[in-house]
Amino acid sequence: MVNIDKEKIVFTSVEFNSYKARFKNIFNLDEIFKIYQDYSDRTLELINYQKDVVDLIDTSADLNTTEFVEKSREDKKRFNSLDSIKNYHALLIKNELINILLSNDNFENSKSKILKRLKNRVKSLKKNKVGRHLFFIYKLDYLSLRSSYKLFISKISGRL
Repeated sequence: MVNIDKEKIVFTSVEFNSYKARFKNIFNLDEIFKIYQDYSDRTLELINYQKDVVDLIDTSADLNTTEFVEKSREDKKRFNSLDSIKNYHALLIKNELINILLSNDNFENSKSKILKRLKNRVKSLKKNKVGRHLFFIYKLDYLSLRSSYKLFISKISGRL
């Protein structure tokens, strides 16, 4: 469960704790697919929100801010509200646009480039909707569990 939102930028703390409480069995595929579907839906919602933020930016002056964005959030607490998550995603996309603008030096081209990236993220998300990634996460967790079981059996067998 922790692997699906490592950076803590998709689910609020209440949502994550709810999923964690419901996720009791690695072999419950219905629950795994439900969580992944919710993750995909929220990610799509956040990408669309970022697109709306970019659409509202008319000039490079709109990118001026005193706010700071930390890109790595693994060691941070989860956000408590969806509004906080959206605010974080707004800062992320503005930061990404600033980086493109610094290398491109043309506002309109930079804005087009970031909108194209967002469009590609949506395509990629929809392409993987059912989830090759989910299958691999599930498979890795299963293989990890299986390997631990084999190691345990081999240690016990050696003692018999």
